[in-house]
Amino acid sequence: PSYVAVGRTPVVTRSSRALLRCLAGAVALLALTACGDTPIRAGAAATVGDSRITTTQLSELVNRALADPQAQQQLGTDKTAFQRQALSRLINHNLLAEAASRASVQITPGQVDARLAEFQQKAGSPQMLVRQAAQNGIAEPDLKPFIRDLVLSDALGDALTVDVPVQTGTPPA
Repeated sequence: PSYVAVGRTPVVTRSSRALLRCLAGAVALLALTACGDTPIRAGAAATVGDSRITTTQLSELVNRALADPQAQQQLGTDKTAFQRQALSRLINHNLLAEAASRASVQITPGQVDARLAEFQQKAGSPQMLVRQAAQNGIAEPDLKPFIRDLVLSDALGDALTVDVPVQTGTPPA
């Protein structure tokens, strides 16, 4: 189990801490979506708080991703769904940046580079990572910003759950 009561102190395992980080991040992001009460402006694909995601930004992201022939074959068959997915990534980027700013969470370029190196190693090479990302709709110029968002999301989750106790061993049955 991921939550075990020991005496009166709850014990949280690593897997449940990851879940808590995700939930805390989701709660923070949902709270931020209510920040913008301005109507969507012309030319805006979305408005997040005071930030505007333009239709041009969305179109450029989609076009870069679909420039890869395999991505075009795999994702271009339902361009509308892929556009929604790309818009979700842009919205999540803005929400994440705002939540991290509000929580005073910052990351370094070194952290992003370390995660990039980790992904490159798992993929087998930097070129294979770029290829895998492209096949999943993330163009090479967008790969590092995408990884930056992953690192920032983890850092925000860690900051929001810093006071949650974590048991490192196997919880008692």
